[in-house]
Amino acid sequence: MNIWIAVLTAITLAYGVYYIAIGILGSLRKRRVVPSARPRKKLAVLIAARNEESVIGECVASLKAQRYPDRLYDIYVFPNNCTDDTAGAAQRAGARVICPDVPIRSKGDVLFFAFERLLDAPEHYDGYLIFDADNIVDEQFLKRANDALLSGVHAAQGYRDSKNPHANWIAGSTSIFFWAMDGMYNRPRYKLGMSAAFNGTGIVLSAEAARAVHRQTYSLTEDLELTALCAMAGYRLAWINDAITYDEQPTTFVDSFRQRRRWFGGSFQCLLRYAGQLFSLAFKRRDTFCLDMLMLFAGTAMQLLGVIPGVLTAIALLFQLLGGQIGLLSVVEGLLGAAAASYVALALFALAVCALERKIRPGIEKGILMFPIFMFTWLFANLSVFFAGVPSKWKQIRHGAKRAKTEATQ
Repeated sequence: MNIWIAVLTAITLAYGVYYIAIGILGSLRKRRVVPSARPRKKLAVLIAARNEESVIGECVASLKAQRYPDRLYDIYVFPNNCTDDTAGAAQRAGARVICPDVPIRSKGDVLFFAFERLLDAPEHYDGYLIFDADNIVDEQFLKRANDALLSGVHAAQGYRDSKNPHANWIAGSTSIFFWAMDGMYNRPRYKLGMSAAFNGTGIVLSAEAARAVHRQTYSLTEDLELTALCAMAGYRLAWINDAITYDEQPTTFVDSFRQRRRWFGGSFQCLLRYAGQLFSLAFKRRDTFCLDMLMLFAGTAMQLLGVIPGVLTAIALLFQLLGGQIGLLSVVEGLLGAAAASYVALALFALAVCALERKIRPGIEKGILMFPIFMFTWLFANLSVFFAGVPSKWKQIRHGAKRAKTEATQ
């Protein structure tokens, strides 16, 4: 048993070291900057919306206020499966509204429908930007997307900030997770010449890349699936640090748990569907992007492998306890010590993320102090996918939060 514990622990530790090494090496590199350029690219903004009447107007208003010529972009909202007046609210705000006339199960279905309608549209768009209906988009986003496209970028991810990080501990902890993805995953990879990953919203695709990855998505996480499709098509994702989207985070535990189950379930679906292709291309083309995506999807398996040594250790301790080799007090002290050390390590990690991303503001302390609990419950959300199955469909999270005063991202 001890050999199995050692082997599995070594595998999961090596996996963690891989990400830590990239984060450290990336932080030591100079920041890569997309040069500024004149507005030239014609852009289509795509927003999937299901029962988002309360927030879609604010989202469209932020897009109408872009520091980018009106003639060079159009805003499309795709209401689907709505029981409210999402379509009317979007139209009143100034968006073009297209209601899909095909069955829609997920955001991925909406994007497939949107590309089907617009890739060969008379407007001849140079690029496509994808946002969520609850977002508020920084006024420079379209300008920076234009700059990226003119510099030769075909796919890019912007900075995913939070609209309501101080609402409560759930929103705060979720915000910290996304700030960590910004600063410790996407930014270091881009600085090292690797590829960033799509992160749900604030996505930029050139017309060429959109046509290459345009297909019916399979998983519950269309962003990760689109990242994999870009990898297989040979498009590396740039990272635009100052193209900012403010996204609303869930404020109830049920919504948060459901959201995290969907993320993990979608990632597991992508592992099953694309692991073989990514592995093959990684070695045939010596493609680090495909290899890195394979490592990302492998995180689903690593979660399970990471739990097994703990379970085996607990079984070994139980046998030792029943055999009188150790005392109950020693076991309790050991467990409490491990729990305390884990709590402190995760809380310090959350604090470091907030400090590095310049997000330390009154109210975020709730998210920092509860971040270890947030991550602990995430483990159960992930493992439930293995035992209860992948969620059968996308379920809506109700939105309605207003963004507080804009905070610095740099």
